[in-house]
Amino acid sequence: MKKYHGQLLAVLVTLLVILIGYIGGRYYADYYNKKHNTNKTFLQILKIEKLDEKVNYFLESGSKTLNDLCKKETGICDKTIGKVKLNNKDYDFHIYADLDNNESYFKLDNTKVGDFYNLEKIDLFNNYLLVTENNNNYQIHIIDENGKRLESLDALNNYEIKDQSLYFYNCENNRESYYKVKSSDLNTKEEVSYKQKACS
Repeated sequence: MKKYHGQLLAVLVTLLVILIGYIGGRYYADYYNKKHNTNKTFLQILKIEKLDEKVNYFLESGSKTLNDLCKKETGICDKTIGKVKLNNKDYDFHIYADLDNNESYFKLDNTKVGDFYNLEKIDLFNNYLLVTENNNNYQIHIIDENGKRLESLDALNNYEIKDQSLYFYNCENNRESYYKVKSSDLNTKEEVSYKQKACS
């Protein structure tokens, strides 16, 4: 029997060391995690940091001109402006403009949209972007979230957005018309009023 006392004592000492190591390790790990906030996963920490970040929806306050976006009048403008929300999804908005040659385009996330000449302004129209070019007369482009140009409208001057409809003037065949396009039916131009007038 004495023969097994040494082995039994060795097993008990080993179990005691493992138990003390386990308890001490747990205590130290809890202390370290509380102190350094490492008990959260990487994604939880990333999510917490993202909550603090304010998203810049730059078109929420109204339309923006190219000068508003670039904050300069000459040279190259190549920068990410902020985000736009189209169909309940956020898209990064990046603009590139050669201000000396009046050429520009923008990107929604990684999708390149347009080659615009004399880009006047950008606006939100329900779930679409409105992009206006000023080439003697105005050209109004209605663009969806995929960067697809759904409609291009000729206008005499600027436009107005009221009650989810777009209003603008156009002149053809000596008739100046005031049109309305609903955001729910982009293919229909409804003539609200007109007057006989020589088109310039």
